[in-house]
Amino acid sequence: MILKGSSRANGTDLASHLSNKYDNEIVDIAEVRGTISNDLHGAFSEYEAVASGTKCTKPFYSLSINPSDPITRKQYFEAINHIEKRLGLLDQPRTVVFHIKNGREHAHVIWSRIRAENMKAIHISHDHLKLRTLARELAHQYNLRLPPGLKEDRPYDIKYKKMSMNFAEKAQAEQTGITPNQRKTQITALYNHSSCAPEFKQALEDHGYTLAKGDKRSFVIIDPYGEVHSLSRQIDGVKPKNLKTLFAVLNPSELPAASEIQKQIRQEVKKSEKSLKNVFNEEKLKEINELEAIQLERRNKLNQKYYDLELVHRTERFTLHAAQFSEGKNYFSRIKGKVYALIHKVPALCSIILHSHRLQNISVEDRHKIEHENLITRHKNEKEELKREGRALDLIEKRELRSLEQKYLRMARTNQRTKKGRSQIALKLIEDNALDLTTPAKKEEAPQKVTVDKNSMKKSRSQQKKRDLQENLNDILSNSKPVKHQHPDRSKSQTLKPE
Repeated sequence: MILKGSSRANGTDLASHLSNKYDNEIVDIAEVRGTISNDLHGAFSEYEAVASGTKCTKPFYSLSINPSDPITRKQYFEAINHIEKRLGLLDQPRTVVFHIKNGREHAHVIWSRIRAENMKAIHISHDHLKLRTLARELAHQYNLRLPPGLKEDRPYDIKYKKMSMNFAEKAQAEQTGITPNQRKTQITALYNHSSCAPEFKQALEDHGYTLAKGDKRSFVIIDPYGEVHSLSRQIDGVKPKNLKTLFAVLNPSELPAASEIQKQIRQEVKKSEKSLKNVFNEEKLKEINELEAIQLERRNKLNQKYYDLELVHRTERFTLHAAQFSEGKNYFSRIKGKVYALIHKVPALCSIILHSHRLQNISVEDRHKIEHENLITRHKNEKEELKREGRALDLIEKRELRSLEQKYLRMARTNQRTKKGRSQIALKLIEDNALDLTTPAKKEEAPQKVTVDKNSMKKSRSQQKKRDLQENLNDILSNSKPVKHQHPDRSKSQTLKPE
């Protein structure tokens, strides 16, 4: 069970994100409470309209509920009500949306933080700590697994806060295909393998990064896609004061300005993206056709609502005209009762005509004019509501198409980086082989002549002769010794003398 919540603004972007059917297999708007509109864009517009009367800049509280195992909708709403009460958002307008992404279901809950009674925003303090406690309670209640960071009963861990991405970092990762942790790991490895600041600067350039002078910081790193990052935050395990000592040999004024490098890199990236858009072209066209089919089905439903509304409006206009005409002519008195019976079956006309009939001291012509104007006004508002839904649908379709483009651009960039890494390895091997071929082989050194002194040679020969004579003498003496024989009839051995 993972709970993530934060206060935020920009309801239009949030509604488009939650309605995106390309990133999610299923989008189910389960509940819209406290608003007139039943769609996300309309409901969030009402939240913002109420918030415009206050000084609150973030009128939404967005919560995502991601359980480790599937749970029922009843359990979801029990958990939502429990969280709502603990955060102080009880009975506030809210919207509940369920997504199924990669086969896993999760829920998004959006509350309005503005109390309409006193026009003040609800202050939500220490929500991260509260959500950690709630996650453990709900996991225990529904027998769900907890991630490692939530198992221990301890305060919010800075380690896991660093590992998580904010909205800006997530957007960068979606565009480039490089997460903050991957970038940090790579730059830290380059730093650890460098012995000095110039060597580290060269290593960064070899891997597509640029060391530049920042507007507020002395040194910043610009990635291959033109995004600026703080140098000290990209190197893990090193304090800023140690970096300052190491980079003392580099003069920030000699480095290029970050804004200039960023502008230059983005121009180059923009040119290269034209060729990258053709990568994975067949797969991309297939997904575009599938997405267009989904969007066409959704658009047809909205068009059907237009046709149905136009038919209702024509019926209401005809019924009102018939009622007013029968009231003004006596020879229509026989069908007058039937017409008014028909009016009572149409709630919209009933509310308009009955209200005007209660008006006193007003002529029939003036009352008919008021009824006609009221009907036209209501029809105009209903048409405007459908037009607003159409504009919201345009935003959703743009978001879905942008998600598709980002996905394939991210894949193309990742593929390009992989090919570039392989080509660099192959180029290094070619350079090493070329160096081996072009370097002349070393000549084998001739054996050195050993100069021997003649006197020492004679001395060694005489010593060898002496050794040989000594060995021969020993052999002769050993053969001249008497041989002992054992008589067969005697147990004792005797020495045989010559006759």
